[in-house]
Amino acid sequence: LSSEQKDAEARALIRTDLRPIVDEKDKNMTEFVLLQEKQFDEVIKNAGDQYNLNRGNILLIFGFSLVLTFFFVFDLANYITKSISKLVRGVKLMSEGKYNLAKVNIPTTDNFGYLATGFNQMIDKIEQNIIEIQGIQENLLRQEKFALLGKLSGSIAHEIKNPLAVIDSSVYILKMKLGNTDDKIATHIDKIKNQVDMANHIIISLQDMANMKKMAKTLGDIADLIEKGITFSGISGNGVRITKEVEKGKYFINADINQ
Repeated sequence: LSSEQKDAEARALIRTDLRPIVDEKDKNMTEFVLLQEKQFDEVIKNAGDQYNLNRGNILLIFGFSLVLTFFFVFDLANYITKSISKLVRGVKLMSEGKYNLAKVNIPTTDNFGYLATGFNQMIDKIEQNIIEIQGIQENLLRQEKFALLGKLSGSIAHEIKNPLAVIDSSVYILKMKLGNTDDKIATHIDKIKNQVDMANHIIISLQDMANMKKMAKTLGDIADLIEKGITFSGISGNGVRITKEVEKGKYFINADINQ
């Protein structure tokens, strides 16, 4: 919070979450010390005349108690320091976007453990939100691409379809006028017709893809598809020999034949 210039929230967090923990530990420490002092008073009261004789034992007990107190305070301070350091490190890593390393491991049931559990759950939620946002961004980008492709396809269709229609009509008139007078001319007219059909098919495919048209699956003969592919390719003739070994009416595929 401090790194994000939220000092007020950081101070509020210390007052509401960290300060009660320190106060509770301080209270426990005070009670412990008072208990030790009470024990010392009882020892002194009961000792009476034996004070001088038991002075060495009293000093030994006092020293031992001080050692225990020191280790207790040291262990408590060390635990609090390590817990806070882990939380600070986790916050720093989270601010750097390293969510997989930011989780805090404090396997206790006290307030620090509760705070660590909540912090880890918050990181999981952030990671989940990031994945969802990335999916939404990818979907929007994909939709933008399809929208652009749709505009481009519409422009292509508008600019190219009219000339293709003129060529197609001209081919039809030429075929009607010339008939079968010349096989060579008829072959070239058929080639022009096939190329026009292929160009129209490409435009329709672009429009279907831009509009995300659903597939209309039917059972198609692979031999027919190969035949259409050869026709659209325009590679037959011109010194090219094509050998087909697929039997008609034998192999079928369930697909959108036009696509």
